Amino acid sequence: MSVTFWIPDAPRVKVECDFCRDYGTPERHGGKCSPWCTGERLESTAPEANFSNYNAYGVLALLGLGTEEPCGSLAHKDIPKVLQQLMLVCETDRISYLDQPPSNEGRVIYGGNTSEDTRRRLEAVRAVLDAAAKGGWKVVWG
Repeated sequence: MSVTFWIPDAPRVKVECDFCRDYGTPERHGGKCSPWCTGERLESTAPEANFSNYNAYGVLALLGLGTEEPCGSLAHKDIPKVLQQLMLVCETDRISYLDQPPSNEGRVIYGGNTSEDTRRRLEAVRAVLDAAAKGGWKVVWG
């Protein structure tokens, strides 16, 4: 499972369907990936960030957005407050909150997490928040 931070109201543009390009053949569905595909799909012009559930819960906790469920939304008016929290986290030792060495306990193998990994994730979320703030849009995750 994973959690994606994205902007549902951002403009979208038509692009070639990846599946048609990679898997469509003239013999099947007229070169399309399925009988229902038009050969195009809509893609957001805004950035998105996708993380494993574990990493998303950590990012949400660091930003003060709660960890009850890995889904939610942030109104445009609340984005500056979360961006301020994000900058505070990046400038303090709190970024090491998610640091954990690799482990192999039982049937679960955990690859570990460093402060640099967390910083990259926060930067990806910052890109989404910045785009939403500039565009006047809300941000959702789930």
